Amino acid sequence: MNACDGALFTTLTAATGITALVSTRVYNTQAPQEATEPYIIFNKQSDISDYTFGAPKFRSFGYLVKGVCHSRYPKAAGAIDDAIEAALHDAALSVSGWTLLYCRRESGVHYAEGEYTHRGGVYRIELEQ
Repeated sequence: MNACDGALFTTLTAATGITALVSTRVYNTQAPQEATEPYIIFNKQSDISDYTFGAPKFRSFGYLVKGVCHSRYPKAAGAIDDAIEAALHDAALSVSGWTLLYCRRESGVHYAEGEYTHRGGVYRIELEQ
């Protein structure tokens, strides 16, 4: 659902706590190879539909949203994670054609990958039509 991706992107890039840390370096699925750190990546992890009389009535999405820093230490990525949570937990996302029931952080994510630290969370977005 591209409308949900767009709502996340709009919310993340409009949050002053996020722009103070990563400017507008927010990417869907994968950052470009030439991207400057730090940045945020978000991608859909799950998409569940609940049908009523043959038409989708509810949609439930799980999105991984994380900060990525070129550092082995988690402090900078942790600050981005905090800003992401402040922007998204119980956010009033506007998803075209749907009514938002809620957007909430479900779990945290923290791992290192070579010289990079990733910190963020999985956010559950529930929609009703």
